[in-house]
Amino acid sequence: MTLSQLLLAWAVKASLVATLAGLIVRKRLHLCWAFAIYVVVVLGCETLIALWPKHFYTADFWMAKQALYDAAKVAVALELAYRVVRAFPGAMRTARLSALTLLACSTVVIVGGPWAAGYRAMAEWQPRMVLGVVSLFTLTALVVLWYNLPVQQWHRALLLGFSGYLLVFTVVLNLLRTQGWQIVHWLGLADGAAYLGLTLWWASAAWALDIPASEDIPLVVRRRLGLERA
Repeated sequence: MTLSQLLLAWAVKASLVATLAGLIVRKRLHLCWAFAIYVVVVLGCETLIALWPKHFYTADFWMAKQALYDAAKVAVALELAYRVVRAFPGAMRTARLSALTLLACSTVVIVGGPWAAGYRAMAEWQPRMVLGVVSLFTLTALVVLWYNLPVQQWHRALLLGFSGYLLVFTVVLNLLRTQGWQIVHWLGLADGAAYLGLTLWWASAAWALDIPASEDIPLVVRRRLGLERA
């Protein structure tokens, strides 16, 4: 691992710690418990890579940690979907049916992919995972737009942040697949810079003051959505 990659990795970890601190101080950690788990998983895996790159900066560990990251992202997407639509029965039914369909289709596509380590397997298998995760986040966004639902500002930051970064990650994987392992260093830097931008934005959103919810939204709905504390 080069010095630039190492500096990026530690900057990302510092941003994630700042995000967790902001969520705790602003009392927003409960708004998405799966995200807290995701951050802990990322911090743990990336710390191993930064401290012992000879042992953990490998294709095998990359595949293992990406599987953990993807599982945590799916959990975040499902929890967000539930929290965003739970106060609206009609939207809840639509989201539940759509999520189950997407999960079933994604599982079939993912299981049908290659499992051997190596950049070719990574470039073919990982986009399948990303597609499933992006679909879940997009589903929630579409339900929000279709039913014109109010959304807590931290939930909005997670939805937009994950969706935007995963699109960049997909481009990086496609370049890896077409150009080969020889450019992995530069792709790693590009991906690291994009993820650093994402974590900095999350940190800013985590520390931001709450924006008062519209008085047109019933109080009971505002409380169920986390837009206003009881």
